[in-house]
This record gives sequence, C-alpha cells and structure tokens, in this order.
Amino acid sequence: DPAARAPVAGPREIAEVATQFNAMLDAIRESQSKLADAQANLLLLGTCVEHLNDMVLILDPHTPDGGWPVIVFVNEAFEKTTGYHRSEVLGKTTRILHGPNTSEADRQQILQAWSSVQPVRTEIVNYTKLGEELWVEVDAVPIKNAAGKLVNWVSITRNVTQRKRAEVALRRSEERLKRALEGSRLALWDIDLREGTVYLSETWSELVGGPPTPVVDRLDVLAKHLLPEDEAMVREAMVAALKGEADSYTVEHRVRIRSGEVIWMLSHGRVTEREPQGRATRAVGISRDITERKTREAE
Repeated sequence: DPAARAPVAGPREIAEVATQFNAMLDAIRESQSKLADAQANLLLLGTCVEHLNDMVLILDPHTPDGGWPVIVFVNEAFEKTTGYHRSEVLGKTTRILHGPNTSEADRQQILQAWSSVQPVRTEIVNYTKLGEELWVEVDAVPIKNAAGKLVNWVSITRNVTQRKRAEVALRRSEERLKRALEGSRLALWDIDLREGTVYLSETWSELVGGPPTPVVDRLDVLAKHLLPEDEAMVREAMVAALKGEADSYTVEHRVRIRSGEVIWMLSHGRVTEREPQGRATRAVGISRDITERKTREAE
C-alpha cells in the first residue's frame, strides 16, 4: 500500500529503520508523482504533434541510408498531405518523396546539414504518393541528449505549394506585362505618396534619353522634367484624382529630356491605394510619346 507507513515507536534501532523506510516510501511516492506528470505531459505533447496542420517527421540518425536518416514517426498531417500511410514510410528515408523536379542543390543542402549536425531550413520540391508536385518548407533541427549526443532529427515541414504557384503566376504576369509595355512603347510609373518617390520603368528612362533600366526617383525631381507652362495643368489633374474628385486623369504635356529636346507625352493615371480616411497613398499610370502626332496636328 503506497499510503502505508511504518510505526516509528519502539527501540531506537527499530525506530531508525522505520524512519529510513518511511523516507524511502516518500521518495518512491514523489518519483511516481513525477513519472505520472511526465507521462501526462508526454501524452499532451504527442496529441498536439499528431494534430498539427504542419507535417512532423522524426528521423533516426543511427541507421542512415546513403547519409539520409530513416523515418521513425510521421503525424496525421503528413499522411493527409502526401497520401502515404505511415506504415509505408516508416523505416525509409525522405527520398521516397523526391522526384524529377527535386533540386539536387536542395538535396545536397539537406545532406550537408545531416552530416554536420546543423539545423537546416530550405524549400524543396517533394511528391505525393500520386506523383503530384508538392512544394514544402523544411525546418529540421537535431535533438541531443543531456550528454550532447545526437538522438534524433525533428523536421517540421509546411506545404507551401499554393504560395509557390502564386509566385510563379505573378512572375509570368509581370513578364507578360513587361513584354506588352515594351511592345507598345508604354512607359510605366508607380508613385509612392507616403515616401514621395516614383518608380519609372525602362521605357520611361529611354524616352527621356537615359539607359534602358528602371529607376526610382523623388517626385520633385520628376516634376522638373515638365515644362513650366504645363506644370499647373498636370498638377491640377493629378490633385483631382488624389482627392477622389475623379476616378483617373489623362493629360497631354511636354517633357524636356536629357538632350534638351522637348517631346510630347500622353499620361494616364489613377489612384490604386488609399488609407481608411481616404488619403491617397499610391498611384500608377502609363505614359507614351505622342510627339509625332502633335507635330502632324501642328502642320
């Protein structure tokens, strides 16, 4: 009975033995209590890991296969995301997830981390059981015991396929826009009203006699390209759009380029971002050279 205690009354020798026995019982009870607490905490931790949205893998570094530690645990998220049941991957390495588009450079980065026992964080293309590409962010750390000896690797792996697809779609969209602007000789500009800066595309730089490279400049520097007699007209049109009095603005104005020559431009812009109070914070637009048309009209 763990609650039992030995009586300490009687001859001194018996009392001393009883006291030592009771101390031993107290120590056993304390150990049992700590063990029960540890088991409860372990159960709680296991339940949390099992139900995380991110994939969790525990790897055994003591039986490597070609330098790759073998899988000894995967959580439910791993099964749902990859389509593999845990029985199909336990005892194997994460190479089971690799495929045609898995980068060798990414594989070598992970292998280097395994061999040097250093944490690693990278993105790599894995594959589901059905052969579908799965972009994942891997965050793996070595787990060591109190003596500093490597015990396991724990890898938290997040499915980032949707983000990577969005990044690819954005890059393609930007490339299409760039080709369209270059083909039509349209100059793109993007004004950050908080910073007082403007992004000018390669075509704009070329139109004003500069190299075909994008630049970021101060708004007041950009305004100096305008002819003084056109500045008030352009400013009035822009202010009306910034205040919300117009959805957009279109103006024809003159610009003095680096050579000193004056060209005509048609500029169209609109406010794309506002603060909750209505203050404009960003405006974008396009400009194109209409000098030839203005020359013909003047003849």
